[in-house]
Amino acid sequence: MLAIVLAPPAQASSIAQNAPAERPPAASESFSVLSFNMAGGWACLVLPNDECKGNYPDAPYDEERDNAVPALAESIRARDTKVALIQEACRDWIEDELPAELGKEYRVGFEAFSQQGEDGVWRTPGCKTAGSERGPDYGIGIVVHEDFGDVTFSSRLLDSGEDTSNRPERKKMLCAHSAELNAVACSIHLQVGREANEVEVRESQAESAMEYLAERFPGQTKIIGGDINAEAPHSGTEGGGTGEAGTDPSLEHFYHLDYTEGAEAPAHHGAYKEAFSGCGDDMGAGECMDGPLTRPNYLEKGEKEGLRPLEKIDYVFVSEWVEVKDTKVTAPRHSDHKLLWADVEFPANAGQSYVDTIGNLKGWSSPYENADETGLLNGGTPYVYCRQWGREIKGERGESSWWVLTDLDEGDPWRLQWVSAYGLVDPGDADDLPLCAGSFSQEPS
Repeated sequence: MLAIVLAPPAQASSIAQNAPAERPPAASESFSVLSFNMAGGWACLVLPNDECKGNYPDAPYDEERDNAVPALAESIRARDTKVALIQEACRDWIEDELPAELGKEYRVGFEAFSQQGEDGVWRTPGCKTAGSERGPDYGIGIVVHEDFGDVTFSSRLLDSGEDTSNRPERKKMLCAHSAELNAVACSIHLQVGREANEVEVRESQAESAMEYLAERFPGQTKIIGGDINAEAPHSGTEGGGTGEAGTDPSLEHFYHLDYTEGAEAPAHHGAYKEAFSGCGDDMGAGECMDGPLTRPNYLEKGEKEGLRPLEKIDYVFVSEWVEVKDTKVTAPRHSDHKLLWADVEFPANAGQSYVDTIGNLKGWSSPYENADETGLLNGGTPYVYCRQWGREIKGERGESSWWVLTDLDEGDPWRLQWVSAYGLVDPGDADDLPLCAGSFSQEPS
């Protein structure tokens, strides 16, 4: 089986995508990040005060709906926030009002989503207004300070699979990419609901989002904030929450495998650290998935009149090499979701690691059985992105089931291909590489 790992010496080639190079020292970058669901369509923003309080006794309320944006801008300035990831926002809030409040140092991006009506037609919903007229487009946004670099915005329509939910929606993820920092920040909002069909849709959307990040931004620092609409296991055991055990399957696409250590490994796992976990900057099983509660649970009202159990459905996930320095959760007066503030630090241009190989290595389309041979990685000290568990390779030097994602020097395709860690001078070096996003702990069926 050694033959499938090593390759003969390469001939001279003009194709050299993975030539070794000296890397500049990595400076440390520190940023304040916010994730916030503004609830732009929330009834309490437009209902009379007594009607709002009658329906939602514990809800914050402000008679002046127009105060939402100035209040948010004030908080962003006060905390010197560099990245704000926003959900359930109105287009005019993101594209017009926030830039006017914050000034030219900030750039903004916005993406609307669509809903399917009873007539089968897909339409972009509007934010609620005090009158009967349709409000501005409703969607997700990002606000980025110039310190995060000259960003490029991109979006991904998330795959909802066979959407049989009661409220079909075409959700998107919006990202701001900084080439200067080799980093990307994304705002995401997934399917709501706890019915089996709604959970399936949400999981499909989560998987689609993670695939996009893995394919579009390999080896880059990632910051993902949003309303996942999935309650963390045991979430809310303090403060009146449901306290139900078990993990919503959509969350398994985000959480790093270390969060399941000691438990039965999921069929798939993410590659990310949760900034607001019960263990802070550390990753571990059980209580590490707990954390601050972020929204009243109006779907399951308490038995006591006026009681609204809380749930944890809003999250900030970061690449595993990002250090979470501090977090804070604050309550707004213009939304039923809380604001999640995180101070994070990461090396500039993190995300690529250099490894020594024992010679030229064959590249493969996947780390699993029946993969296609796609090209060649020249021997030396190439860069690699991350590791993934795959088929076992055995030989005189031992055995390894780890595979590493890299860009080949020759091949078609050459980008984002796999080589076995058996071909490293020290196969154990793979243990120190970050996990690949969207990777599997067992071969997918």
